[in-house]
Amino acid sequence: MEVLQEVLEERKRSVQVLGAGEGAMETTRRHGGDFLDLVIQEITKEKPVVTDRMALDLMFVLLFASFHTTSLALTLAVKLLADHPRVLEELTVSNIQTTFDRH
Repeated sequence: MEVLQEVLEERKRSVQVLGAGEGAMETTRRHGGDFLDLVIQEITKEKPVVTDRMALDLMFVLLFASFHTTSLALTLAVKLLADHPRVLEELTVSNIQTTFDRH
């Protein structure tokens, strides 16, 4: 995740060096910018919908999306459960209860 953080920060710096944010992004869009350019454009807005953390999570997910959909879903599920242990606990309780209800 640290590498993705560095990539995100480097892209932000390059946008600032090229010009004052939106002008540089407009130039990038006209010349075939990539998806990360669109994410950077969003997170550098005055009131962004996407946070830096969300952008990093998105980049993490997209690394796996190009390989296998199943592995993407499993990787994302494991990562999100690791990030939110209370949700994992609730799912575990629910799963145990469902298992006992069937028998």
